[in-house]
Amino acid sequence: MSMHTASAGSEPFVVRRYERDQLLCLAGDPAEYVWLVQQGAVGLTRSRGDIDRLEVLRLPGSYVGLECLVGESYLFTARALSQCNLCGATREAFAGWLRENDARVARVMRSVLEELLGGRAGRRPAGD
Repeated sequence: MSMHTASAGSEPFVVRRYERDQLLCLAGDPAEYVWLVQQGAVGLTRSRGDIDRLEVLRLPGSYVGLECLVGESYLFTARALSQCNLCGATREAFAGWLRENDARVARVMRSVLEELLGGRAGRRPAGD
């Protein structure tokens, strides 16, 4: 597992490699971290009884854990579906990074809207 700080000014991100099936967070846990997928795929699941159902697929360029900006807990369980490189930051550091630059906010909002509208960043699994 390798880690290093992203190299651009005052960015709060730490790049970390996650192995396949490695857990990022559990649904219901305190939402304290946000990740940007650089490489690989992350699956977001919800439990329905004894079954974990894949709800959303996060690909390079999309975020995991943005609910930390508006809520206290994660909505999904997030797990690496392949070997991944993720840029992570604490909730406080990410929010501060966004406040520094309106263009950053616009990029994040565009990513969120693409995911909500079924764009490239947040595709639902086939068969749903």
